[in-house]
Amino acid sequence: MKDVLLKVNSLKKYFPVKRGLLYRIVGWIRAVDGVSLEIEKAKTLGLVGESGCGKTTLGRSILRLIEPDSGEIFFKDKQITHISTRSMRRLREDMQIVFQDPFGSLDPRFTVSRIVGEGLRIFKKLRGREVKERIRELLEVVGLGGDAINRYPHEFSGGQRQRIGIARAISLDSSFLVLDEPVSSLDVSVQAQIINLLYDLQQRLGLSYLFITHDLNVIRQVSDDVAVMYLGKIVEAAGNEELFSKPQHPYTRVLLEAVPVPDPGERKKRALLKGEVASALNPPSGCRFRTRCPHVMDICSQKEPLLIEVAPGHSVACHLVSGQS
Repeated sequence: MKDVLLKVNSLKKYFPVKRGLLYRIVGWIRAVDGVSLEIEKAKTLGLVGESGCGKTTLGRSILRLIEPDSGEIFFKDKQITHISTRSMRRLREDMQIVFQDPFGSLDPRFTVSRIVGEGLRIFKKLRGREVKERIRELLEVVGLGGDAINRYPHEFSGGQRQRIGIARAISLDSSFLVLDEPVSSLDVSVQAQIINLLYDLQQRLGLSYLFITHDLNVIRQVSDDVAVMYLGKIVEAAGNEELFSKPQHPYTRVLLEAVPVPDPGERKKRALLKGEVASALNPPSGCRFRTRCPHVMDICSQKEPLLIEVAPGHSVACHLVSGQS
């Protein structure tokens, strides 16, 4: 039986588009449009898709850094979608985020002591020697020496700055982290170090991750389950091994075929997508992927496919696969 930490039902977030002299709303960007997902305790859900598909907006909406328009968010069996700002503030200890840009997410005017210790002072009420000892412990945990405590972000490399961001995220003994492209701006060798660090922390602290990325190689390494997102919707969700060995949705297959192979002499058959990426401001009718799908049918423009379980733990939103009519 699943031990679910976080559950999201039909979450939506639209952004208004305003134009003209009176700055009137002329449309809505459907960044997140009815997304449902689950994350188990001490597990990683990998969320993958092209840039602009709504991954980051979804992650921040779950944390209510961006307020969702509708839907439900359950954390530890508690409905948190509409709880007060004060109640949500108390939950911040348990739900944190690691940002994509390890430099932009750290205040350049603050020392590491202030960056990592701010939450400890506000939420844990630690002071003086006690807070400094805890900061040094956290820096050791993420692979930085205690001598880093009085230095500034610009004195560190990109990988070291991301370690500082991770130390800040785990400083409050959180159980759930949104990892928003945490390794995309790092060198490949440094990526591997950060991924190993995140894995070690998960094993040691029992953390649950929503790991957002566009890199399927990274997803394959880190995730227990995978959700594939396209234009604001989940089009396929399955366990890691199941999705990589038996992809069902045409979009998932194209993403996997586009992954580079390490052998330059190996030829790989690739399916080329036709058409342009549709706009979230004016998405196609029916299936949003139909304008680029090599298997498009008449029904694809008439009816939106539902995310239906086609095998145990494997759900797909595609008329061709699920036989929806």
